[in-house]
Amino acid sequence: MKLIEMACYQWVLKSEKTDRATRRDTSFRYLNKLADISISLSAEDDLMTLLTKILTEGQNIACCDAAFLYLINDINDHERELVFKLTQNDSLDLPFEEMRFPMDESSVAGAGPNLLENLDPDASFATVASGADLSGNLGGYFTGSATSTGSNGAVALGFELQVTSSAAADSYQHVLYGTVAVNANGAQQVAASTPDATIETQNISWGSWDNPIEDNWVVVNEGSGEQVELQNSGYEANVTPTPVANLQGSASYGTTLASSFIGSGSAGNVTRVIAGLDVDFNNGLISNGNLQVQVAGSQAWDIDFAGMVNNGIVDLNALGGTLSDPGGLISNSIEANLGGVFTGINAEAFVGGFDLIDQLNQFNHVNGIFTIEK
Repeated sequence: MKLIEMACYQWVLKSEKTDRATRRDTSFRYLNKLADISISLSAEDDLMTLLTKILTEGQNIACCDAAFLYLINDINDHERELVFKLTQNDSLDLPFEEMRFPMDESSVAGAGPNLLENLDPDASFATVASGADLSGNLGGYFTGSATSTGSNGAVALGFELQVTSSAAADSYQHVLYGTVAVNANGAQQVAASTPDATIETQNISWGSWDNPIEDNWVVVNEGSGEQVELQNSGYEANVTPTPVANLQGSASYGTTLASSFIGSGSAGNVTRVIAGLDVDFNNGLISNGNLQVQVAGSQAWDIDFAGMVNNGIVDLNALGGTLSDPGGLISNSIEANLGGVFTGINAEAFVGGFDLIDQLNQFNHVNGIFTIEK
């Protein structure tokens, strides 16, 4: 039975390497496609034809069902407007009319922070430093018979904003997300909420520690009570593990609004972690693992991995990785030590640890701990 498990494990490793090569070939094809598109666009003189080509090719590259094109029009030195210029939808035949919204406080296009004035005054908010770095996403759709005057039309928007931990009054990654419905009368409702972080709901404690061994490693040791200790060369976390031997079926895990991370490296503190994996609890196979770590906005580590769950212990193996900066690729020879533990009654989350070193220049390194959710 053990021989069959190892054979399956080796097959997964080989499949992951093949998938990585396929993704790399796809990236090269996209680059060639972009070069062809650039040549085609540079030869186009008609503005509307040019904009339509941009929208169509962008939709093709993103493999999406619909696409929208917005333009910012400078009316004069003091006035601007947001122009809803074009739309395409492969599934629905929707009527379209160009719409323009003034980019000032009279519309959502220019209201900016003033939209938050309608939030519940009793809501709890973290103190954020003035001029803090915010990142996030904004998307939505138009509905009804919307015109440039906003007669019977409306737009529903969803938003997600994240503030860097260094700008907040505490050490957590704060996220604000919700929806807003807008028609000719402006913002009608804003529903905002902040999800509980996994480190709080699963009673996880972590931080840096005085490690007596300077080495590249990740290990799970027995802790106090029912908890275990997830440790690497710079950080440790105390986690209550899931008895995964009792679980059946498969699950996918990834970065969500409840995810958190902690870490640092030679270039500074970790500023972003995106990770994901698939696990089959029936046979213990872990596949499609990927870890992306951004350090101080200047380094980006990207690691593919696979693994197995044996007797409740998670064994992860890197399949390859890269280190890049804004100037391009630094190294594709990365020594990656990975590990982790599932937590929650039904393995609702995974707590992972990483310790990464550039083998071409061992000055480049980073380590930390993160959570991802089912």
